[in-house]
Amino acid sequence: MKHYYFIILLFLSCCHTDNEKNNNSIFVKSFTPQQLKQDIDYVRNSLTKKHPHLYWYISRSKLDYQFDSLKKTINAPLTAPQFRHKLLHILSSIGDGHIALQFDNNKLSTEDMLFFSGSKEYPIQQLTYKIIKNRLYVLKNRSGNNTLSPGAEILSIDNKPSFEIIKDFSDEWVSDGYNQTYKIGRLNLDDFPSRYYFTYGLKENLTFTIKQHNDIKSYVLSVRNRPKPKRNDNWVTTSTSTMPLNDRAAYIKVSQFVNVSDPFSTFFARAKKQGLKCLILDLRDNLGGDYMQMVKLFEHLINKPAFFCNIKVRELDSTQKAIAKSMDYGTKVPILPNRNHFDGKVYVIINGPTFSAAALLAANLQVTSHAILVGEETGGGRNGCIAGVYQASFLPNTKLFFRFGLYQFIVRPQVNQKGRGVMPDIPIVYTIKDYLSTRDLEREWIDNDIKAKGVLKQ
Repeated sequence: MKHYYFIILLFLSCCHTDNEKNNNSIFVKSFTPQQLKQDIDYVRNSLTKKHPHLYWYISRSKLDYQFDSLKKTINAPLTAPQFRHKLLHILSSIGDGHIALQFDNNKLSTEDMLFFSGSKEYPIQQLTYKIIKNRLYVLKNRSGNNTLSPGAEILSIDNKPSFEIIKDFSDEWVSDGYNQTYKIGRLNLDDFPSRYYFTYGLKENLTFTIKQHNDIKSYVLSVRNRPKPKRNDNWVTTSTSTMPLNDRAAYIKVSQFVNVSDPFSTFFARAKKQGLKCLILDLRDNLGGDYMQMVKLFEHLINKPAFFCNIKVRELDSTQKAIAKSMDYGTKVPILPNRNHFDGKVYVIINGPTFSAAALLAANLQVTSHAILVGEETGGGRNGCIAGVYQASFLPNTKLFFRFGLYQFIVRPQVNQKGRGVMPDIPIVYTIKDYLSTRDLEREWIDNDIKAKGVLKQ
């Protein structure tokens, strides 16, 4: 699974006074209840006809009830962002993390573009946030108010409790099965401010109720001129990076599976030549990407032929069939070990944003190899996901971009924990103090385990 993220949607909000003068703005233009109900029927019918396993995690009766209930509640016009917010609550209950309901960037007006990329930095943008066990903390403070310390807990924003805000965001975020780590993980990838815009609108003043040093105080942050923008490395990723620990152990970070020339062959050829004994494979925050790139890595981590997944698919058109053909390797034809495959000790680091192709890789390594998984439950489903080939269209009235997968990837054997991600063999739990001190608890555990077991001396 390739992901085509429409990043711009994350910076849209439901309302803003600056846009009320622009009748072409998506925040102003509204649609009649009849038009909105037509769009609901379009989504419902498309999923029913094409989705390969619509009722994997939700019963048909429950999903039908939710669609019917939504239609009954729409009695007044809504803007596209307002409508999307309501419909996402239903789509998220399906348990298919690859379903997308986005704005078409090409249809945004100039005013809308300026709305979120203009010269102002709003209060919600002036902090960096960290969610831990449904509690909201300040990770970094760029507001200029130096009395608000990193590590402080945010109890409420504009008198709305933080746990309610987190629930609002989680309820509309699609994820595989019943998994929650992906939703929280994505919010922690600096997505909290953009979700706040989208759900509650931009506000020039916000009151934060903060608990720090056992004291509870309120702080008001106000809009200011935007500082010079910095590159967001959460979205600009490289395929791989490697770092030798010594002559017998190495660390490889795969941020995303990108459809480029094979980055793994040279690395594993050198590893074999040097007699590498230990490999740390870091898949944290890897949202997935190109299927074949991921399979190329898998080839280097198995020592006998293996099927990657079984598949289930419904009707495809000619273009979709051509895309699907590339995924026969591993699903219909066994994957063969690379001649330079690695037979030493493997540690795989995972977390909530380990998703799609990355989560499928982690699941297969847990089943077929000698790997030890360290970290947090993946956001991608352990038993598989629905992706690979997509049905994409625009809703007839609101023109929201709607996409869902047509390939169901099924990891064998299935596990009884239905609807959950890949579970780590060694679970790791962070505190806010750990984040503030930039500790890497997974690496610390692995380094200690390598030393305790004498892996490098074997």
